[in-house]
Amino acid sequence: MKKAVIFDLDGTLTNTLKSLWKSTNMALATAGLPPHEIDSYKYFAGNGAKELIRKSLIADGDTELVHFDSVMEAYNRIFESPERKGTASGSELQQTAAAYSRCGGGDLRKRHV
Repeated sequence: MKKAVIFDLDGTLTNTLKSLWKSTNMALATAGLPPHEIDSYKYFAGNGAKELIRKSLIADGDTELVHFDSVMEAYNRIFESPERKGTASGSELQQTAAAYSRCGGGDLRKRHV
């Protein structure tokens, strides 16, 4: 019998707000749109990247979502880039895995589904 544990790390077990804030503001800038304060992202985030971008654009006055496709493309490119800074770090993920292991879950690095 195979056993598996699946974690939703994004915002649940790790704090990714700073990552979302930086990546989205960088994506907005590619369309010449102004950035938002980090606290705004507490309300923008939570329902996936598309909704994050939609809410960010509306807050910038783009209620027709004219810039949606270009900002979404930029966001995906930026968010996935290894160069982005201030994100949920490997050390945070390692801490989560270590906590899981201490609770009797074993070594997550050795578990594959």
